[in-house]
Formats: sequence, structure tokens, C-alpha cells
Amino acid sequence: YPNTPIPDPTGIAYNPRNRMFFISDAEVDETPSLWKNRNLFIVGRGGGLKAARRLKTPEPEGIAWWGAKGFLFVVDDDRDIIFRYGRGRDGAIGTGDDKVVKLINTRRWGSQDPEGLTFSPRGAVLIWVDASDQKVYKLRRGRDLRFGTADDRIARFGTAKFGFTEAESVAINPATNHLFIVNSNVNFIVETTFKGVIVRKIFMPNSVCPSACNLSGLVFAPGTDGSPRRLYLTDKGVDGDFNPDPSQVNDGELYQIRFVNV
Repeated sequence: YPNTPIPDPTGIAYNPRNRMFFISDAEVDETPSLWKNRNLFIVGRGGGLKAARRLKTPEPEGIAWWGAKGFLFVVDDDRDIIFRYGRGRDGAIGTGDDKVVKLINTRRWGSQDPEGLTFSPRGAVLIWVDASDQKVYKLRRGRDLRFGTADDRIARFGTAKFGFTEAESVAINPATNHLFIVNSNVNFIVETTFKGVIVRKIFMPNSVCPSACNLSGLVFAPGTDGSPRRLYLTDKGVDGDFNPDPSQVNDGELYQIRFVNV
């Protein structure tokens, strides 16, 4: 798939079973010269593209993986809906026989611009950020153990207090149960407790990610150096919505971050 670009990576999730990332691109279809009818990509931890597929959701802004069930959660930020994708007979997601369920309408809780999301298997919690109302939403299943039903339980906290006015995505560190959040046009990551108390700000080097970079998705996964856990981030660079020139917008990046205590 050498000629299948990922110019605006917007979501990232990790599948430990095959040690690959899912990366979604919600905006590649807006640049006709780059659009190859593919918006979901299977990528190795070293950045190599393994497969290019297509989700039926036209705006797959954020994604999260529930490995125990084999489900990929997908946010469509145009329709404000979280979909659940399951594998069909071919055993792959992003193909024609996907089993797709319209799971959650986020407007039910006032979230009208859902962006990135993550999933915590500890208690089965879906977590997403809303760019417009500057909040993190945490959704738990009720007694029926199903998402999208009347007994769902929601909790929220704001992101404006961190200096975030347009939060793009969130990830959970399974080792600490802390959340990591990124914002458009800001080159730092915020780490918080699960309840939203700030732990620290983590600044990206200007040489790698200048102040106007567009961090768009993040997930924890094993490092390419054999370490058990690293933070991976996507950067969509120049947004195709504002500059349709393919020579300018085909600039998506994938970073691997190793934290150093100083």
C-alpha cells in the first residue's frame, strides 16, 4: 500500500493480539488526489503500513479497541454517534462484512462535538473528549451491562482549566489509570487522574512538534525497543479542511514517546 496516504490521522488504537495499530483518517476523503477509498489503516509499531481498509462511518474521528470482545468503537463527529464495529466472517475490521451497531448518540448528554475516545477494560468505561464544550465524558454501563441503554451512567470533567479549548483525544494508561489528553494547536499533553485532577503537563520538543502542531490521537502500547509501555501519538499537521493542496496536507506523523524523569 505504498500509494495509500494517511494525511490526517485522527484516531489510533492498539491491538495487542497482532501487535498492530488501527489508525483512522476522518479527512482524507476531503482531498480528492489523496483519497483512495480507504480511511482505516493497519500500521506496525515501527510505522510500516500493513493494510488499508474502509470503515462505513464517513467521519471516523476517534477509535478505541476492546480486545476481549474484538470490538472497535468509532466516533463520527458529524452525526455525534459512537458506532461499534465487530468482525464478520473474514475476521477483519474495515471490510464489507463488518457488523456495525449504532451504539450511542452523544447528544443525549450534551456532547455535540465528540472527537477522540479510549476504552478502559477496568469497569468497561468508554471515555471521549468533546472539542466544543471542553469536557471529558466517562460512560459506564448500568446493571444490564450494555452501552446505549437507559441505565447508562455518565460522569464529566472540564478541560478548559488545563488551557485546552479544543480537546482532540484521550488515552488511558492501564498501569496508573491516569488519562492523557491532547488539544489542537498545542504541543503539550496533559496527564490527569481518572477524576480529572491534573498530574502534569508534558511538553513535546519544538524540534519535533512545534507549538502549532496538531496532535490528534494517542494510545499506550509496547515500545519498539522492547519496553512494555510507550505513548504513541498521531499528528495530522496541516488540516485538509483549510488547505486542499495535497503537497501541503500530506504530512501526517506518528510519534513514539519515552518519558524521562529529570
